[in-house]
Amino acid sequence: LILPPRHPAKSSLFQRAKSRVEAGHLMEGTARWRVQRRRRRLQVSRKTGTAEAKDAYDKAVKADPAQAPLDLRNKAIFFLQAGDSDDQVEAANKAIAVDPTRVALYFFKGQGLAAQATVDPATQKLVLPASCAEALQKYLALDPSGGYFSNAKGMLTAAGNPIKTTKK
Repeated sequence: LILPPRHPAKSSLFQRAKSRVEAGHLMEGTARWRVQRRRRRLQVSRKTGTAEAKDAYDKAVKADPAQAPLDLRNKAIFFLQAGDSDDQVEAANKAIAVDPTRVALYFFKGQGLAAQATVDPATQKLVLPASCAEALQKYLALDPSGGYFSNAKGMLTAAGNPIKTTKK
């Protein structure tokens, strides 16, 4: 069953934003309102070009620095979903620099770097870039029971890297 794409004006995100403006929670035309509208547009339309999305996320970071960690995380996720691993790694690095406590960012960085992995012709094993294995190990060390644990463990295991987790 293939459903036709929904018009943004009829989407639930658009309706929620519109109701928040009407209720007075957001003043239409303010910087915060524009930033949230820009974020919702990107969430509603995943078909946005990557250059346009990059500019929109950069503008959102500049307009609302308090929300920069969230915007940069969303930028990394956007590029993950778009299949653009270079921009995904760049966004994850920026997000880690702003807020290193968000452990999922280390997984997003490692996953983006895994796209650069090669296969050793002699052993037929996956060879991850060093920074990829480091990012995945850091994710496992910071959150050994996280939502991406099995994925990170699987990538490291496929590459023959030992898993270094610490028990809490």
